[in-house]
This record gives sequence, structure tokens and C-alpha cells, in this order.
Amino acid sequence: MSRAPTPADGLAARVMREALASRMAPPSLEALALRARRLEIPRDAQLLRAGEVCQSVWLLMHGAVRMCWYRDGREHIGDFHLEHELFSDYSSFVTTAPSRLHLITTEPSTVCVLTRADFAAVEQSHPLEMNTALRHVAEGLTVTFANRIWSTLMDSPTERYLALRQERPAWFERFPQYMIASYLGLTPEGLSKLRKRLDGAIPDVR
Repeated sequence: MSRAPTPADGLAARVMREALASRMAPPSLEALALRARRLEIPRDAQLLRAGEVCQSVWLLMHGAVRMCWYRDGREHIGDFHLEHELFSDYSSFVTTAPSRLHLITTEPSTVCVLTRADFAAVEQSHPLEMNTALRHVAEGLTVTFANRIWSTLMDSPTERYLALRQERPAWFERFPQYMIASYLGLTPEGLSKLRKRLDGAIPDVR
């Protein structure tokens, strides 16, 4: 998906600087943050389509984005992103392999974007800092992905639901039930039954 970026401005640089501060040293951080551009994106717009090579890293200023794929005519949601979160298909971004995912705005959104060309330009002058920053990002994503896989394999639907209520309560205010069900690996009907059972204090039976 392509949108014309706004000119460089202090707000885009500031929010990107804050988001990357724990991952990068000041010289490379400043050089990269100053390249950030803002985009206004409507609801249900695709930032990335499966089959495309991911060319950007985004930071959400306002709005919401879901990461999903399609199988057997159904949308399967792997993650959601809300304000102040960095997101991308990092594997496709690093390897230049076609993405297997879609990134779609769930609400009208304002994002800051950094492109592959932005990273390449800063890497020329700050190679060590950029390599370190990208390694930290990769390590964090690997841990997040592993935790998600283990939860899917080992936790019951009730455990996954209760953990999500505790860790991501804002999701239940922002996303419809059928999307939450998809993220949990349930049908909307299955999630509705699970919630009724919990409200009735019926013990979970695996």
C-alpha cells in the first residue's frame, strides 16, 4: 500500500525517537528518527499484502492494525497493534522474502514510517549501532513468537482467554468479538460459550 508522506516534522521524529530509544545509541537514533514520516491511513487499508516484500517499519501514533492471513476462506489473526507500538513483518523486511502476512488497519490510523532505504542510509554511517539495534529487535520478536506458540500448544482456551484479559484488556474495548476469537484460535460461537461458562463459574474441562 502506498500513501504520500508528509514532509519531515518534529512530531514524527519525536515519537520515533522515543520508540527506538531503548534499542539504539544516540547518534544512529537521531539520524534514523529524523527520517520518520507520518501517514494518515483509512480503516481497512492494507499496509502490507501477502506476497509482497515488506519495505517498512511502522509506529502507530493513533489507531489499530491487525496482522492476519487467510486460509480456507477465513481470516486468521496473529496479532494486534495499538498506539505507541512498532510493527512490521520483520522476517520479510530483513530477508527480502515475500511476506506471508497481511497488515490491515482496523481503525483509521496515523502511523510514522521508516523504509528500508532509511535504514540502509543510516547503516552506512552507523553500521555497528544499526546491527546491534536490529539484533535486539529480532531477539524480542523471537521471544514473543515463542511465547505465543507455547501458549497455543500448552494452554487451554480458558487459560488463553484469561491471560489475554489480564495482559491486553484494551483489546476487548477496541476489537469486535469475532476478531478476539480468531486471535485465540476459537470460533465466535466458541468464545461466546467460553465467556458464558466463566460468567457462570463453571470449571474448565480440557
